[in-house]
Amino acid sequence: MANRPAEAAESLDPEGLGLLGGCLAFSSNPVADLRRRLFAPGGFESVFRTAGNCRLLPVLAGELKRRALAPPIPQQTQADGTLTSAAAIEQALADHATQRQRFSELLNEIIALLNQQGIDPILLKGARSLWIGRPEWRGLRDLDILVAPQEADRAERTLLESGFGQLPDAHERPRHHHRTPLFRADSPGWVEIHVRGGNHYAERLLPTAELVWAATTETREGRRARLLSPVHHVLHAMIHHHAGHSAFAHGTMDIKGLYEFASELGDLDDAARRDVRHRADAHPRLAAMLDLWIAAAADLFGFVVSEPFAIDADATARWRDIRRRLTGAPAGGKLQGYATEIAFASSTARLRRQPGGGHGPGRLG
Repeated sequence: MANRPAEAAESLDPEGLGLLGGCLAFSSNPVADLRRRLFAPGGFESVFRTAGNCRLLPVLAGELKRRALAPPIPQQTQADGTLTSAAAIEQALADHATQRQRFSELLNEIIALLNQQGIDPILLKGARSLWIGRPEWRGLRDLDILVAPQEADRAERTLLESGFGQLPDAHERPRHHHRTPLFRADSPGWVEIHVRGGNHYAERLLPTAELVWAATTETREGRRARLLSPVHHVLHAMIHHHAGHSAFAHGTMDIKGLYEFASELGDLDDAARRDVRHRADAHPRLAAMLDLWIAAAADLFGFVVSEPFAIDADATARWRDIRRRLTGAPAGGKLQGYATEIAFASSTARLRRQPGGGHGPGRLG
């Protein structure tokens, strides 16, 4: 619910972030080198702490187990009473499975309740992953559902009548893109009823009307829900983190969001990847955002970049500046963040790629 990404609140350990990127890399990394760094004093502690701060512990645990990067020590605890790395991996995976199961049950209940009121909600972000069952490693803290503005009162009343209440420290923001978060004593997290896909920054880049137009309806076990198209899902999530949470203004980036972006973008077929590029190129700032996130994913997670994408030198430079901020470099003010964003999005080389950008008047338009 905070407007700043979690990573902005606490500096990340540089070695821990590097280890996290190596363990989750999409391209092959030498296992021997990773093991050497993980087995060094404090290695596992650093990467576990960093993954926890970035809310990527479930996927880290899964990759450590899959790639046999942790020693198979039979003991559950070490001499100091803390869990061994192998036991910590199993505990993280078990906790994550339980959490997703609880969220899935809650989501199914909410969808059924809304369907009874004639509302077929659009499932956003983590709620979408629960419905389609992948990626299984995706963690979440809340459920985001999008309904038509004229349905919002009815949807909220339905949840309130089923035992939900407003979070004690929350307050209504009439022009906000979602209603006050709702919580119930037995729920694993809160629920946000959205009336728009994002805040005013996000709305300018990817309007809610477009998201709704491209969404499709699915029925499972008598429940109906709507899903964003894969292309809109990838772009919506990226915009949510970068613009919706004002990461650009603070010179930071949501590492969990970045990993999810790279994973989902990599899973798209060639036609959908071209659609992502084409849709992003319709707005200079969105095109610049995509360039930045691709450069960051390639550098940190070894995301394999191919047509229609490319790595721009200025995008890499901007990401590395962000990475320094994430790991403790002094942060600039919000005005500096806005200025950096504008300059990056309006570079001549980038504007030339926009529709009509091959000549001066087109770049100004």
